[in-house]
Amino acid sequence: MARLIPLLLAIAVAAGDEAVRRDAVLAVALPDGSYDFTLANENGSGSGSDSFDQPWALRLGGRWAWSRPGATWAPVAGADLLARSQGFASGGDLSGYGLSAAAGAVYAPHDRWQLTGEAHLDWLTTDATIDATQLAPGFSASGDATGWGVRIGAQYALSDAWWLGGEVGYGSTSYSLSGDGRELDIDQAGPAFGLTLVWRPVTRPTRFE
Repeated sequence: MARLIPLLLAIAVAAGDEAVRRDAVLAVALPDGSYDFTLANENGSGSGSDSFDQPWALRLGGRWAWSRPGATWAPVAGADLLARSQGFASGGDLSGYGLSAAAGAVYAPHDRWQLTGEAHLDWLTTDATIDATQLAPGFSASGDATGWGVRIGAQYALSDAWWLGGEVGYGSTSYSLSGDGRELDIDQAGPAFGLTLVWRPVTRPTRFE
């Protein structure tokens, strides 16, 4: 048994492929639309919970891994451009554009598969338009949003350069908006599911010195 354990570990390492990420990544995600809000004006404030209609997020960026020779895993860093849009149930929408920084790891169990995991921090500039109803007038607001999240994913190689995959994660974003004499704070948190398309023009690992 003492000899079997090192042998099994050696087989597991040999079965994997060398971890490589020098990628451009396009991802489309469908986040959970539930949120809590606080709306305030000169006459007071109110709060509640609701859910956005048709929320989506788009991410375009890059990932870079530093690998040791023969290693099936490697640390990864990356950055993305972000775009998000979602509709208010009563009419109107909330949209934002910004940047995200990510760090994590990649594991290559096979030469056609890779598994990824990362944490990310987000910043967006946002605009909201809420349509008028019988109970309240409409208004427009703008401001900033900050968020964080984690996600795991798997990608399959369509060719040496192109990979297709999926991901699942959890994220939290806080919006702070103001306009037309009102202040609107929104806290949105929940799971997200997405599809990823990866382009890898260079397939050689980036080495630790």
